[in-house]
Amino acid sequence: MSSITTSTPQTKAIRNIQIVMAVSLVLALLVLGADAGMGTVGSYFSSGAVCGLTFVHHVTLLSLAGKQRKKNRLATETSVLIRLPTVIFNWLFFVAWLGLLGVTSWVVHEAHTYNVFETNGWRGLEPLLIALIGAILEIPVLFTFALLSTLERRKQYSLPSSKA
Repeated sequence: MSSITTSTPQTKAIRNIQIVMAVSLVLALLVLGADAGMGTVGSYFSSGAVCGLTFVHHVTLLSLAGKQRKKNRLATETSVLIRLPTVIFNWLFFVAWLGLLGVTSWVVHEAHTYNVFETNGWRGLEPLLIALIGAILEIPVLFTFALLSTLERRKQYSLPSSKA
């Protein structure tokens, strides 16, 4: 059985997780907005799905964390930001964004090589390039988010020693 260590209602690690999540939210909206400039066909509609789900996930977590903080939660109550479903979804979003980066990279390459969108070289592909750069920036942010929540969860749930 694991034990929960006592801590202040909002530790510095939880605050760092919230900051990283806010940065991720801004980047997701940047990618969605940039790809919307191409009618979201630029990533075969995958950016709309990934960015939309990321937005809903982050806003929901920030809202729940705010409500939890306002209730003056007990020190033994686990923050919503480090619960197991949250940690699992954080890693799934990281993988989804890797897939989105792959799709967007491929579309940018094909669009430039075969002039798919009837543009003049790179001209006209600016929204796709902005979406690509945003996805490149979002991936390390999501990795940091998933890693911080995983590490804080492990710290909160310290397993007893297996020594006899």
